[in-house]
Amino acid sequence: MGCAACFITIVKKVVFCITGLLLSATLSGAALLLNDSFNYPDGPLVTAVGSPWTTYSGTSGQMNVISGRVYLTKANSEDVQATLAGQPYPPASNAVLYVSFKINYTNLPASAGSYFAEFKNDGTGFRARIFAQTAGAASGAFRIGIANAGSSPSAVFNADLQTNTDYTIAARLDVSNVVSTLWLNPTAETNAGVTATDTASAVTITSFGFREDGSSGTIGIFFVDDLRVGTTFPDVVTNAPLLERPAIVSPPQNQTVTNGANVTFSVSATGTPPLAYQWQLNNTNLPGATSSNLTLTAVTFAQAGFYSVVITNVLGSAGSAPVALSVWSASSPAFSYLTYNANGNGQTNWSTNMWHVRAIGRQVQYLNPDIITFNEIPVTNNCTAQMVDFVTAFCPGYYLVTNSADDGFIRSAILSRFPIIASTSRLHDVYLGPYGYTNASPSPYFSRDVFEAQISVPGFPQPLHVFTVHLKSGQTGPESLKRAA
Repeated sequence: MGCAACFITIVKKVVFCITGLLLSATLSGAALLLNDSFNYPDGPLVTAVGSPWTTYSGTSGQMNVISGRVYLTKANSEDVQATLAGQPYPPASNAVLYVSFKINYTNLPASAGSYFAEFKNDGTGFRARIFAQTAGAASGAFRIGIANAGSSPSAVFNADLQTNTDYTIAARLDVSNVVSTLWLNPTAETNAGVTATDTASAVTITSFGFREDGSSGTIGIFFVDDLRVGTTFPDVVTNAPLLERPAIVSPPQNQTVTNGANVTFSVSATGTPPLAYQWQLNNTNLPGATSSNLTLTAVTFAQAGFYSVVITNVLGSAGSAPVALSVWSASSPAFSYLTYNANGNGQTNWSTNMWHVRAIGRQVQYLNPDIITFNEIPVTNNCTAQMVDFVTAFCPGYYLVTNSADDGFIRSAILSRFPIIASTSRLHDVYLGPYGYTNASPSPYFSRDVFEAQISVPGFPQPLHVFTVHLKSGQTGPESLKRAA
């Protein structure tokens, strides 16, 4: 008989150890940090079998369980706490803690009320204090509020609550920056709530507590049930949908339109509402462009560019890849272009009296191009300056630029029927070593320039860039290699 009793004792101990291990593993792997439906026999909460609650303050009257609910009354002074799984939660952990529970008031709190629930540290550091008060409420009603750590609520929920009615309260505490938010009967974290505004230093959270206030009689009389503490909103509000970050399902597409037309960019996204949209042009926010569609009317050339959209909600943001809007002229602009090698190398007279200059002028007049690039205008005897006379005689009204660099013999010039708004000499005397030419002779430098003019062609959204270059004419040897480079 003694052996049998001994065996039974050993089995009980083994079962107890296994149960403890399973409970520990469950808590460490679960999101819930504390879950209590208070299904204890009627009597003091802290002495109930299996109760995780302990007294941290107050000796005048104990907090009791009545019919499976915790009974908080102004007549008692006991304050209780229950340790959270996975604690401690120091500020550096960046933990966000959530709690929900039901309340049902039978007797109203005082006008100023008092706090009755809170997250706390190992001592008397209280955060996310939850209050009840009658101030601001209609006669016979009360309201709930929250403070980060203050002795009165800094934010009160604008709703009148009635006695003998079940309400679900939910709260969130950001441990690192001590920002507390309170909800009433929520179904989602995006529901309207109130956020405490008082400032408080961060503390290490270890437990959650309930408070009675004894003879001061400010909290009223009420029941608490179905307590849940977790690390996400759906942990504590079981009918709450899971929150989702924004995700783009159908991104905007490239668009090509003619100037004056309308164009619409669209985006489709998923994520917990509300979703906020912000369209951008070349990474700059477009004022008022805050819906899922962006419509541009009577598009101009200035609106061409790269468009994108950023979508945000309470969890974060998602941005689309930039897409291009190309804007074309409704009718293709037309212009004619002529490249002319004047073969003026060695010429000492480039006046309009010379037969060869007149021959070039008659050819240009006959062809009548809008834009002309000239190569091999001689440098000697100020021949380049005489191009002004050439324009007057053969191309009156044309624009002329002659600031091309020369090699001591010839240079380039550009004429245009349309305004020339800029001209630039490029690459003159640029070292050709990186491009494959390293011969000592002739010198490894680009001998002439690439001459550019920017021309304002009617109907073009941007200036037309015209380039002309005259390479060295050597056909063989180092000169030809230099030309190739």
